[in-house]
Amino acid sequence: MIFLLSGILFVNLETGGEEVALGGGMHSAFYGARSIFSNPGFLSFSSSASFSFSHREYLQGTRYDDASFTYVFPNFTLGAGMRLLYAGGFEHRIESTPEPDYLFSTLFSSFHVGGAYRFKQFSVGGSFKLLYGKIDTYTGISGALDIGIASRINKNVFGGLALKNLGLPMRFREESTPLPVRIGMGGGYENEFVRGILEFEFPDGFRIKAGLEGKIKDVLFIRGGYSSGTTGGFRFGLGVRKFGVSIDYAFVPYGPLGLTHIFTLSITPYWKKLEEERKKEIVRREIEKRARLTAESFYTMGVEYMREGRLEESEKAFDMALIWDPDYEEARRKLEEVRSILKERKVNRIINEGIDYYKKGDYFNAIDAFSRALGLDPQNPLALKWFDATTRAMAERRREEGRVGRYIEEGMNYYKKGDYEKAISSWRKGLKIDPTNKTLQSYISRAKKKIESIIDRELKRIEKLLKEGRAVDAKGIMKSLLNKFPSYVRARKDFKEIQERIRKEAVKHLTEGEKLYRAGKYGEAEIEFEFALRLDSTLTRAKKYLQLVKKKKRKVDVYELYMKGINAYTKDRLEEAIAYWEKVLEIDPAFEKARKNLERAREKLEKVKKLEGK
Repeated sequence: MIFLLSGILFVNLETGGEEVALGGGMHSAFYGARSIFSNPGFLSFSSSASFSFSHREYLQGTRYDDASFTYVFPNFTLGAGMRLLYAGGFEHRIESTPEPDYLFSTLFSSFHVGGAYRFKQFSVGGSFKLLYGKIDTYTGISGALDIGIASRINKNVFGGLALKNLGLPMRFREESTPLPVRIGMGGGYENEFVRGILEFEFPDGFRIKAGLEGKIKDVLFIRGGYSSGTTGGFRFGLGVRKFGVSIDYAFVPYGPLGLTHIFTLSITPYWKKLEEERKKEIVRREIEKRARLTAESFYTMGVEYMREGRLEESEKAFDMALIWDPDYEEARRKLEEVRSILKERKVNRIINEGIDYYKKGDYFNAIDAFSRALGLDPQNPLALKWFDATTRAMAERRREEGRVGRYIEEGMNYYKKGDYEKAISSWRKGLKIDPTNKTLQSYISRAKKKIESIIDRELKRIEKLLKEGRAVDAKGIMKSLLNKFPSYVRARKDFKEIQERIRKEAVKHLTEGEKLYRAGKYGEAEIEFEFALRLDSTLTRAKKYLQLVKKKKRKVDVYELYMKGINAYTKDRLEEAIAYWEKVLEIDPAFEKARKNLERAREKLEKVKKLEGK
C-alpha cells in the first residue's frame, strides 16, 4: 500500500527546475512545454514550438524524468509529454530469511496529450493523461483529465487556475486508490527586471507557494521560493537562457526525502525568430511609453486651451491625445465636452443666420440655414420652431405663385437635400409654364451660384491637398465633384490640369512602393501600390506588384504600420491613416488600438465630408 500511495502521488510532483525554484507554483504561470503537466491553459502562451527535458534524483536511487513539447497553430497550441518515476533495489521476502528472495523495482509513468485555445487575454486548455504503474510483477492503469484557465491580463499581470487528476482510481490486484485531485490557483507580476508568483493549492491539505525571480538582461535568472507543507521549505535556483536554449537548476530540501538537485533543459528551435520578436517588443514598449507621454502632453495643452476659451484648438489637442493613446478615457471625456459646447454654439449661430434671412423675407436661404441646424441637432426646439414658420411662409408664397407653385416646392425639396441640379431642373419646368416668373429665375440663379461656389471651394481644397502631398484625399474630392456636377466640373479649364497632377502623384506612390518592395518592406509597399491604384486605376505595374506582394510570406511589423497611421492622422491625411490601420487589422485582427483609431478616423472623415457639402 505504501508503494501504491507514493507512486500515485507522483502525478502532483513539481516538474522543471524553473517552477520548483519559484516555490513550486506550477498552476499560475507559463513554463513553456512543461505547462502540459501543470496548467494546460498556459500552453497557448507559447510563441513557438519548444521541447523540454527534466531530470532529478532522490535518495536510494529514486529517479524522476519528464519530457514535453509544444507545437503552435494560429490561436491554438498542441502539447504532449511523458513523465517517469523509477526506483529499484527493493527486497522481496515471503518469509523472514537473511537473504531476500529477489530484488524488485517500481515504475510509475504518465503520458499526456492536450491543447489550449486563446481568446485575446484568456486561454482555456485541457489534457488527457494515461497513467501506468508497475510494482514488482503487479501493474495498474488509469486515465485522468486536467483542465486549466490562464490569463495575461496585461503585459505585466498574469494568473491561472487548474483542476487536475479528474479520473478513475488506480487498481493493483485487490487494492484500489483514488487519484489525488488537486486545485491550484494564483497569479503574479513581471517586468523586464523581476517576476513574482503567489499560489494556493488544495484540497489534500492547504499549501501556499511563493517565488521571486530576478532577471539580468533576460539571460541570467536568479530564483528563490517557499512552499508550505510536510515536504516544503525554502528552495533556490538559477537559470541561463541564450540562443534558444534554457538551462534551469533548482536546489530543494524535500524534508525526509533529503536534498534534491533538479536540472531542466529546454530548447526552442526557432530562437532567432523569437529573439527578433523580443527586440521588437522592447522597441514597441519604448514607443508605447513615448506615445503615452505625447498623449499626456496634448491633453495638458487641451486643458489649457479650454481654460482660455480656445475651444477649436482644445478639440484638436484632445483628439491628438486620443490618437496617440486610444484608451485615454479622461481625454475622451474632455473631447466630448468640448465638442458638445462647440456644436451648441454652431447650431445657435446658424439659427440666428436663418432668423435674419426670415425677417428679410429670404425664405430660400432661411430654410437652408434651419435645415443645416437640424442636421447637427435634430431635436433643437428653436430650429424646429423657425423651420416650421419658414415652411408655412413658403407655402403661402407658393399659393400666390399659382400654377408654378408645385415646381417651386419640388425644387426646394431637392435644394434642401443638396441635389442642386434636380432643383434647377424642377424650376426650369416651372419657367416653361411662366417664363417671366422672377422667383423661379432667382432660385435658378442662386442654385447655379451655389454649385459654382462649391466647385470653387473644393478645387481650392484639392489644390491645397496636392501641395501637402495628400493626393488620395484630393482624388476623393474630385471623384465626389464629378459624381455630383459632372458637366460643371468638366467645363472648368483647371480640371484637366488637376487630373494630370493627380496622375503624377500616382506615379510617385508607385515609385515609392517599388523602393519599399526592394527593401523587403512588403506591408508598406502594398499600401503604396494601393494608393497608386486609387489615384490611377490604369497603372498595370502597380497591379503586378500587388500580386507579387501577396505571394511574399515574410511577417510584417504591424506596429510600424500602426505608427505610420498615427503619423498620417496627425497631418490630417485621413485616407492614408485609414489605409494603414485597415492593413494592421488585416494582419492582426486583435490589435484593439488600431481598431479604435480606425473608427475615429472614419468618423472624422465622414464629418469632414458632411461639413464640406460632400
